[in-house]
Amino acid sequence: MMLNLKRSLTYLCDFKSNSGAVYLENKLQLVAYSEIENVDRIGIINLPFFLYKDVDIKDRKPYVGILKALSHIYKCKKQIGV
Repeated sequence: MMLNLKRSLTYLCDFKSNSGAVYLENKLQLVAYSEIENVDRIGIINLPFFLYKDVDIKDRKPYVGILKALSHIYKCKKQIGV
């Protein structure tokens, strides 16, 4: 979900119904989305309370590397019919 709030900042958010913890899978998903969208901030909105939690990823390079590796694995599995 994309939100454009005060001061023309664009937030990329994902809704999660967990204890507020941000897991690797959450970060990978947010990094993947933010690779194709120009955003100022990324975060999680915790349900059912609708509390926003900023996700600050200082070095995106390892996450992008994991995403590329997962994409490669998917292509290989497709080639062998799995």
